[in-house]
Amino acid sequence: MDAADRMVELLRILKSVDGVKYVAIMNLYLKLIYVVDACDKERFAESKRELDALLSDEALAKVPFLVLGNKIDIPHAASEDELLYHLGLTDFTTGKGKVNLADQTVRPLEVFMCSVVRKMGYGEGFEWMSQYIK
Repeated sequence: MDAADRMVELLRILKSVDGVKYVAIMNLYLKLIYVVDACDKERFAESKRELDALLSDEALAKVPFLVLGNKIDIPHAASEDELLYHLGLTDFTTGKGKVNLADQTVRPLEVFMCSVVRKMGYGEGFEWMSQYIK
């Protein structure tokens, strides 16, 4: 499966995302995309626990993480800063540019805000993630 086919499959999966869920397709993608409903603020603590479990999993220690804050088209959705704060990622993202994978101490981790319904924002996240597809 080439990179374009992977992205098409990923988009198909993301269209089915509702609420706080994550999509981990490790055997196929070897990357992790975690989707958070930016409107469901009552579940941010639950989402943080799930994300913390993934981030602390030794099997995922070298896996780049893309966190998508979805549903930003809804007026009361969390801002990126608010989502970073509630997920405990304020000081842990590595930047929206390229991360040098030769540095074994750094796992690429970034948050992008998006609206799957309005088809906005996730493209930048996928582009960021694609630099880590070998």
